[in-house]
Order: sequence, then structure tokens, then C-alpha cells
Amino acid sequence: MPRVKVVSFRYVVYKRNRGFADETTFRNTYLILIRDAVIGRTAMTEVNIEYCVPCGLLEHAVETQETLLEEFEQDLNGVRLQPGHGGVFKVHADDDLVWDKDEHDGEIDLAAITEAVHERAHDHD
Repeated sequence: MPRVKVVSFRYVVYKRNRGFADETTFRNTYLILIRDAVIGRTAMTEVNIEYCVPCGLLEHAVETQETLLEEFEQDLNGVRLQPGHGGVFKVHADDDLVWDKDEHDGEIDLAAITEAVHERAHDHD
């Protein structure tokens, strides 16, 4: 979803609700969007890190999460960890895939991931 000035939060909430698995996540995002609409804030990037549990990639996922939160601070709406399997380590910024371990010879390059998120987070500024 492109970053937009929140004019009508009902439309943005509808667009965001399509990907939520549970009502609590939707409700929390709805409240954030209302807050952002009231203060006239620009929509922020949400990052999702999908990692392979059986492969032991949790530590890499947590390190990536911490790095992104430290680097971008309040420029991100959040960084979510999503357990997976099959060797997966993918990073999505909003709905766009910005890093896939399989496309980078199985390596997890934290600097490259941070740069990819930076480009996505700032491509609509």
C-alpha cells in the first residue's frame, strides 16, 4: 500500500483489514489509524519477517527486528515476526517483498535488508 496522507481513515482501514488474521490486530490498527488521522500523520511502513522455525532462524529474525526498530525508530508502524517452515526467511515492507534468503544464495545480510526496508519506507516521501 503506498504511503498516503490519511484523509479518510475508513478507506485506509478497509484496505489494511484485508490482510489481518484476527480482530484484535485489526482493532489495534484501526485505533492507530484514527490517531494518525487526528494528528495528520502520514501512513507508515509495516514490516513482516517470516522465518523458518525448524531451521533455527528465530535468532536471525529477532536480530533483524531489533536492528530495524533501532534504525527507523518511529518511521515504522511495527515489525512483526511470523513463524514459518521450509527454510524461509523473507522480509516484507507493507505488502512488498524486499528480501528473500533464497534469492541471495541462502545468506541473511542484515545491512542489505536494512537498506531494502529504507528504500521501501522512503520511496513515497
